[in-house]
Amino acid sequence: MRGVVNIPITEDTVAIRVSGLFERLPGYIDNNLRGDRNANGGERYGIRGSLLWQASPDFSVRLAAIWQRDDLDATPTVELVGAMLTPTHPPADATAIAHGGDLQRNSRIAEPVKRDAQIYSATLNYNAGPVAITSVTSLARTRVNMVLDVSYESAAPGVTFGDFVGPLYGQPISIRSGNLASVRRFNQEIRIASVPGNGPFDYLVGLFYADEKSRVTQVFDILSVAQPAQVLTAPFPGGALDIPASYEELAGFGQLTWHVAPNVEATAGARYSRNWQQSQATKLFGFATQLTGDVTDPLSKVSDGKATWSGAISWHPVERVNLYARVATGYRPGGPNAIPSVASPGYLTRYKPDTTVNYELGAKGELFDRRLAFDVSLFTIDWSDIQIPTISINPDTGVPQNFTANGGKARSRGAEYALRLSATSQLSLSVSGSLVDADLRADAPTIGGVRGDQLPYVPRFSNTVSVDYRAPVGDDAKIFAGIDWAYVGARYSNFAATPVHTIHQRLPDYHSVNLRGGVDFGRFQLDAFVTNVGDSRGLYSYLSGAGANATGTGVIQQPRTFGLRFGAEF
Repeated sequence: MRGVVNIPITEDTVAIRVSGLFERLPGYIDNNLRGDRNANGGERYGIRGSLLWQASPDFSVRLAAIWQRDDLDATPTVELVGAMLTPTHPPADATAIAHGGDLQRNSRIAEPVKRDAQIYSATLNYNAGPVAITSVTSLARTRVNMVLDVSYESAAPGVTFGDFVGPLYGQPISIRSGNLASVRRFNQEIRIASVPGNGPFDYLVGLFYADEKSRVTQVFDILSVAQPAQVLTAPFPGGALDIPASYEELAGFGQLTWHVAPNVEATAGARYSRNWQQSQATKLFGFATQLTGDVTDPLSKVSDGKATWSGAISWHPVERVNLYARVATGYRPGGPNAIPSVASPGYLTRYKPDTTVNYELGAKGELFDRRLAFDVSLFTIDWSDIQIPTISINPDTGVPQNFTANGGKARSRGAEYALRLSATSQLSLSVSGSLVDADLRADAPTIGGVRGDQLPYVPRFSNTVSVDYRAPVGDDAKIFAGIDWAYVGARYSNFAATPVHTIHQRLPDYHSVNLRGGVDFGRFQLDAFVTNVGDSRGLYSYLSGAGANATGTGVIQQPRTFGLRFGAEF
């Protein structure tokens, strides 16, 4: 269910808009160990409100708030063949779905996932004659609470942690990992901009400030299989990790646009930012931390600053057509990785900033009485110290640990395109996609990569084609129908620091087709849809382990889904 209401409170002065949603999320993954069918189902609900106060022709205030919550009964991962038992020699079908293609994620423990997000913002605009002043304030809070059964992670090839630890407690056990991650971020931006049309130059200057507090807590419990509600603490408890962190940033920026001619513009901009970060990990005594007492690591602090710039020129040869060229630099701060209870070889506790130089040449616009719209660009991004998600696998146990590392030099170059053709007043065709060559430009032993390796999860080619048809039937009704075809090329999963080249696996390409159609009566609308008509098993991500019986795990696209929608306006 979705609903939207617009309410004018004072004509031309104050109005509010409120929208809400409730959705039952269909499950499609079974947990045979617990006898749960469609175990990853759940619910999503949220609300968004916005208030606009036009206090005067020159001053306005917009307040907005968003709240959304997802309650899932289990993680949306399926078991793949994986490579936990042979991490140095992964099988050829490591990324294939296990259990003969059945969608399963087996665990003895319920694995619910709860996500909560809140965003509050206030935007103030004031037209002060020759300049416009804008203030944007926002506060965002996110909280993710996830439970995982880690009993099946490997203590040694062919031996799970559950099997290894059980004799110490004198009975079969399960290991539950409770994971809580929370982030609170405050942003404040103030911009002063010239009012367009007052001369050959337009300018914008501003300040930006961010203050972020985050916390990751992981609690391990040893549970009795015979009595799952019983938490075992002898001969030792499960242990826990607690990692609070903070991030603070202050930046100043400016941009100048020169209207060289009525149809030519040149723009230059610059930004300087500085950030301060700190984090500290506390590990509590227990099995998972392998400690005999509680330990608090020394406080980790780091500070960094960087100046970036951009320049662009655009030409409007005819109305509604823009040709442009742009060059810019980019920067991402470094930071700490969450410190695991026991780090495997190659695991890094910190990663450095990375920088880019970006080049873009493009054209976009509308032609033939706006019947043809296009947006085409060629780009090159040169990275230095590129930040790359990486995995380190303990060679003795096969346990994977995720962290961010720097991969040295990399390059991403290619083309992106989006075309829309209104062939008739009733029929339209859209095509969009990309051709991208993204790979390492030098050997990167820190992440287990070599020159020429494809960057994680970037397909060489992806493309979507959509056809839509609308036609009147009678005086007040219209029928509509559409079909989408999407193709995603082969990608590679994350790199692995140790053992080298065991995780950077090729994920096969896949296609998917969606159908939709219905009738629009003006106030009322009814339509039916089928997504993923061919029931494709496109793989979004891959991990060599973490599944029952030493299987791998991954996320696949949602299977074929049928639906009906009814809408009404009042």
